Amino acid sequence: MSEENNKFTPQFASPLAEQIEQFLINAIMQGKYKPGQRLVENELLREFGVSRSPIREAFMSLVKSGLLVNVPRSGTYVKDITEKDIREKFPVRAYLEGFAAGLAAPKMGPGDIDELGSALSRMKESAARDDFRAYTDSHNAFHMVFINASKNDTLIHIVKTLRQDILWLRFSYLWHVENHQDALPVHQEIL
Repeated sequence: MSEENNKFTPQFASPLAEQIEQFLINAIMQGKYKPGQRLVENELLREFGVSRSPIREAFMSLVKSGLLVNVPRSGTYVKDITEKDIREKFPVRAYLEGFAAGLAAPKMGPGDIDELGSALSRMKESAARDDFRAYTDSHNAFHMVFINASKNDTLIHIVKTLRQDILWLRFSYLWHVENHQDALPVHQEIL
């Protein structure tokens, strides 16, 4: 996590709890808070310089989304990604994205191909800089080109929902940190 992203700085355009939630998501995805680590409210109160209420609200939202787990009389912890999570979610998403690509292929025009190429170029540039947040964003943009080009609104909605799953995002980020060089040729072949 870069030094500038390592400090919480409130912005007044959005609710404080949402800002804390987004900060915690980024910190967890980037490894500042590890799976199984307890998040201590009092430490976060001091670190963020905010009251208890927005931190608790952010915790509740992150528990609901599956990124944190609340253990009664023990505390709130970063949820670990289990083998079951991976076994259940990956094949479903992979199948649906492959289906979307099959529907999209005959419908894609030069503009779509240019978008794929542009996203792939950004992936390569981000990987060369070890900027895995930008890499993940570009990777998602690459996939969304053919998902949207499938022109199947039901499929697009389901795949977008699966792609926004917080555990999936966290696993994807961690996977890309380790395997980004292996993924680039595969995406070049897709293009």
